[in-house]
Amino acid sequence: MICAPRRRGYYSSDEKDAVRRYFDLALLQNLSQTIGSKLSYFGLPSETLQDLKTWEPILAYVAAVERNAKKYRKIEQALIMQFPELRCTTHLGEIDKVILNNRGTPTDIGGQKYATPVSDHYVPDIPPQAWAFDVVNLDYYGPFLPSEIPEVQNRPRDRANALRKLFNIDRQDAFGRWVLLITVEATLSNSDIALLKAYLNSAKSGASGEVLTMIGYLLSAASDKAEEITKLVHGVTALMVATAASNANLRVKPRGTILYSGAKGQSMIHLAYEFEPAQETLSALVSWPLVLSAPILKPKNPLAAPWFELLSTQPPSLTSEEIRSYLEFLEPSCLDGICPAS
Repeated sequence: MICAPRRRGYYSSDEKDAVRRYFDLALLQNLSQTIGSKLSYFGLPSETLQDLKTWEPILAYVAAVERNAKKYRKIEQALIMQFPELRCTTHLGEIDKVILNNRGTPTDIGGQKYATPVSDHYVPDIPPQAWAFDVVNLDYYGPFLPSEIPEVQNRPRDRANALRKLFNIDRQDAFGRWVLLITVEATLSNSDIALLKAYLNSAKSGASGEVLTMIGYLLSAASDKAEEITKLVHGVTALMVATAASNANLRVKPRGTILYSGAKGQSMIHLAYEFEPAQETLSALVSWPLVLSAPILKPKNPLAAPWFELLSTQPPSLTSEEIRSYLEFLEPSCLDGICPAS
């Protein structure tokens, strides 16, 4: 039995390890089995590459992003040395800028400055300008709304625009089933909290009674500040992602939100969504109750199988059958431990 939370360096902890191994890996294995091939990855692996080390058996291609020039070089070399069987590229820059521009900051290649387009990887039967990654891992390791810094202007706006950009025709769009993972700190300033609350309140216009009840739950105060912020991020992200997916003619299946303790003991929020192309009309794609009522989990304490449990407060009217549907990709013993079959 492992006591939690124990720290494992700057980028990981026992609870983070549990999330990547028993939640994310199960989800990605299910995706790999469904599409019948290994997966292509785009995202923020960090210089320790722990996510990639855990998921390597089901990966075929990696496009890694790092904003720090020194760490970028280290990641570039580590991918070559540690993952010789994988095709890999590395992109320098802020992740949101890389998504928006389809390339990172130019680096010196043979005496010339050049930045390889993120879309510069061959996928059969997919337009050459498209991304079509199977996994997009936005492990921001920072707040949901990033603060302004001198060298990068408009970071909060870039974050929202980048999330929307993922679903444009020249990004992921409706080429196949894929998974989006988002990780942020459960820390927000009072002004940022007010912005998230304003976004949720704006969604009340024309909403059904069921949706209004769910938004009321997401806006309600909690005795634990991290839980309160988790509900806000859970709701805002779900609505942003669902709207963008609808515009791209994608069906969205939220797979759950996890509040866990990170490497430095800070509270972190992990969100997972799965998408697949749909033939229905756009109005039929987004079910607000579906996206808002995904279960919120936390690691068990002490940390041991089944690894996760439900947060004490859940979206209203969420049944055991619905919880099991969201989490159906988990190992049966883990799923039964979280929510026994009725």
